Amino acid sequence: MAVINPPKLPSLLLNKGPKGGYYVYTYQNIWDADKKRSRRANSKKVGVILNGGKEGLIKWDEHFIKDYPELEHLDVFREGRKYVFKAKEPQINSLDFYKNTKIYHAGATFALDYIVSQSNIGKALSRVFFKYNNYLKILSIAYYLILCKNNNISQFEEFSECTRLPYQRVLSPSSIYRLFERIDEEKVDRFIEIMNDYYFKNRDENDYVYLAFDSTSISTYSPNLRFADFGKNKDGDDLYQYNVLMLVEQDSGIPLFYRAYNGAVPDIVTLRRTIADATRLKFNKNIVFVCDKGYPSASNIDDCLRNNISFVFNMRTNIKNCLIQQEIDGAYNRLISRASFNKKLNQHVYTVKLKWKYASTLVEGKNRRFDEEKELFLHFYYDPDLRFSSEKAINYNAATVCELLALPENCG
Repeated sequence: MAVINPPKLPSLLLNKGPKGGYYVYTYQNIWDADKKRSRRANSKKVGVILNGGKEGLIKWDEHFIKDYPELEHLDVFREGRKYVFKAKEPQINSLDFYKNTKIYHAGATFALDYIVSQSNIGKALSRVFFKYNNYLKILSIAYYLILCKNNNISQFEEFSECTRLPYQRVLSPSSIYRLFERIDEEKVDRFIEIMNDYYFKNRDENDYVYLAFDSTSISTYSPNLRFADFGKNKDGDDLYQYNVLMLVEQDSGIPLFYRAYNGAVPDIVTLRRTIADATRLKFNKNIVFVCDKGYPSASNIDDCLRNNISFVFNMRTNIKNCLIQQEIDGAYNRLISRASFNKKLNQHVYTVKLKWKYASTLVEGKNRRFDEEKELFLHFYYDPDLRFSSEKAINYNAATVCELLALPENCG
């Protein structure tokens, strides 16, 4: 039998309603100096006895559950003058329980259950959000977002009434609001740490882990959200937005890291914060960031080298203090020659070694001293089919030495 730890509730009393039925109230005892005795004051309705009598199961008001969230998982009965606490019946994730009462949509959620069971997402969620079965609630909401392709959470209640979910009780909008309130940054960091522990513990410590580094903007009509602001909207909407960045593992496609950012923050700025978070959260030392053209800059390359983070960057020619265009011009004739054609990639490929100088430490208020040097590889890719549109229609990537020294063509 599960051990019940009932919450310490305030003083309660029972009053009969004008139309019958009994309601539960909180109250305070206040000393009346004139009458030299205590009296009840500040009474407030907090619940009702469902069967209409003086004894039975209590249905608590939403505001009272918000003050005492433990009640969400307990059935409270009034018996005589006592209040008896019992654990609510455990959730049953089988359609057999419902076959005689109601038909539930289940095929897609069974498939999602299988996907979750094959990954470490469910394990990590249950370790961090175990209280009040929050991890089951989070999974249920995630199923709704995936299956309905709709982020209007007000429709979740209707969806959950006809769909078999990890958490079988219907969640009201106020319950979901309280759930989101309990997800703070500390819990998010803990979840990310556990996900990475699960992922890296069975891998060879010398293996390189390639993480796709990208972000998206999510539009919103509400200017009151924490990160809502105007920025470069990737959907072309003229709306407030917030940005979500993720690091996605190459083999499984599972995000091992995510962060929400202010909608006005450009992509190029988020890389430095992610490097700091990756160091703080003790990411595996052999991670390799794979980024598109929105993220490379001279300072971001310096930050990666300074923190021993490997990377594959899709470079731009207009990066300050980078002679990318000069390198393209110097290698162009060799790149378009037959000797540069790689059958495996079915493209022309040419590689140039670079000596990249950077400051090993940064001191505020002082000029940078470029006292460190790293050998990088600049890979040029050429597609003759695009030549008619531009003589320099080339994708070019820079990558740190690491194991890429032996097989530079695998960096692209």
